Amino acid sequence: MIGRYEFEGDEWSVVSDEAKEFVSRLMQYDPMQRYSAEEALADPWLTKQADNFQLDKPLAMKALTNLQGFKVHYKFQGSLEKLFCRLSENFRKPSGYF
Repeated sequence: MIGRYEFEGDEWSVVSDEAKEFVSRLMQYDPMQRYSAEEALADPWLTKQADNFQLDKPLAMKALTNLQGFKVHYKFQGSLEKLFCRLSENFRKPSGYF
């Protein structure tokens, strides 16, 4: 099996060749050819991006708030699932009625 993908569409038209190469190395089908975490972090494109990175503080705070809300929602959903499982385990059909 060979993983196939293309960098087509408007989204990719503004992406640099170096960034596309980085993504390609992350998406290699053969694990021996795929970037390791260490290799990815040392990639020239990524290190250049990190050097030029400037934090948009309001956007970062909004993202953090959204993640916190997601975590609360996820915990609530998990609690509901546990409750439904317990209720279904305790529910017994009355014998002789069906």
